[in-house]
Amino acid sequence: MGKSQDLDDLEEVERLDLPIDDLIDSIPVLAEDGPDHAATAELLQTFVTDVARHLDDHDTIARRYGFPGRDAMEAWIDARPAVGRRIKETRAAWESQENAETRVKAMVSLGVEAALPDTTRLMFASDKPNIQIEALKIHARIAGLDITPRGERDQGDAQERFTITINVGGNETRISTLEKSAKVIEG
Repeated sequence: MGKSQDLDDLEEVERLDLPIDDLIDSIPVLAEDGPDHAATAELLQTFVTDVARHLDDHDTIARRYGFPGRDAMEAWIDARPAVGRRIKETRAAWESQENAETRVKAMVSLGVEAALPDTTRLMFASDKPNIQIEALKIHARIAGLDITPRGERDQGDAQERFTITINVGGNETRISTLEKSAKVIEG
C-alpha cells in the first residue's frame, strides 16, 4: 500500500481476493484431533472468546472458524456442552460491570480499526499535507510507534532522545521520541 492509487482501487483488490478468501474461510480450524493439539486448544479459546463477546455477528465468527454457516456453528457448540459452558462463563465475565472499561476499549478499538482504510487514504493525500502529517502521527501512535509517550516529554538525557523532521509541501513536522535505558539491578 505504498501508493495512493492502490488505496483508490481497494474495492477492486478486495473483489479479486474473494475466491481465495472463500477457500480459506471454508477450512475448519477447530478439529478435535489435530496434529497440533496445543494450537487447537488456543483456537478453541479464541473461538469461545469471539462467541462470548459477540463483537462480530455470528455468521462472521462461523466463517472465521471454517463453519459453513451459523447453524453449523450452533450445532457444533450444542454437541459440546463443555464448550457451551465455557462460552457462558466467558460471556458472564465479559458483560460484568467490573469489565466495563475493557469492554469499551475493545469496542472503540474495533471502530478505530474499521476507520483505518479511510484514515490511511488521508495519510497518503499528497494534496493535503497538513492532514497527511496528522494522519501519519495518529497512525504511528495507534501502531505503538508513538512519538514521545505522554508524561515523558522533556525528560531523560540528551543521548536518549532523537528527533525526526518531516518536510511535506513546505510544512515541517518534528517527531521526537524518548528511549529509556534499562535499569541495571546489582546485587
